[in-house]
Amino acid sequence: MASESRKLNRSTVEVAGYRGRTLRNHLVRQGGPAAWLAIVFPGLGYTCDMPLLYYATSVLTAAGADVLQVHHDYRSGVFSTLSPEDQLECVAADALASYREVSAPGTCSRVTLVGKSLGTLALATLATSGELRGQVEAAWLTPTLKTPELTSRLRGWSGRSLIVAGDADPHFDRGILAELEGQGDVTSVIVPGADHSLEIPDGPTANLGILTRVMDALARFVR
Repeated sequence: MASESRKLNRSTVEVAGYRGRTLRNHLVRQGGPAAWLAIVFPGLGYTCDMPLLYYATSVLTAAGADVLQVHHDYRSGVFSTLSPEDQLECVAADALASYREVSAPGTCSRVTLVGKSLGTLALATLATSGELRGQVEAAWLTPTLKTPELTSRLRGWSGRSLIVAGDADPHFDRGILAELEGQGDVTSVIVPGADHSLEIPDGPTANLGILTRVMDALARFVR
């Protein structure tokens, strides 16, 4: 675990993403060369400041990783007007540009990728790009398992995975999950009755319990 007395360095990193669009990513460094880099990818409307990704960042920094939060807003601008092929190109370009901006050749021996919803597609394109070196692992939070572009990459990737989903999420597919669990080192956390936000109708206390369960699973996964 990272020392509690260690001062974390926080900064904003501007990146030229898809077609030169500026991303203003947030970077938390432990200090010194990054031996362990974690990258957090938000969903379409689920930012890195929302609970699952905010606390995932806290778990990763506490464990000793440098953490890059990718910040984009695909709800505004031209993203919704792009063809599915161009949307995939946009997500891939933003992910690769974000990684390249903060990775230094030869210094990173471990990379942890965390994505929520649409962010799991960004995660998948980066994980299968051939650019990552060293130990690579991924946490897929509410992945869109019914999206062919995502599942084809998941089937072709053999890295360690943590898959977290609710069984009431319309993007969840138990058959695809079983296939993925059978092909490699996959740990899954399936929350009964939870929707795409990993929430259930039982109120805030129950949903805080789900959040705690997911963060505990992530902490064990990266330990």
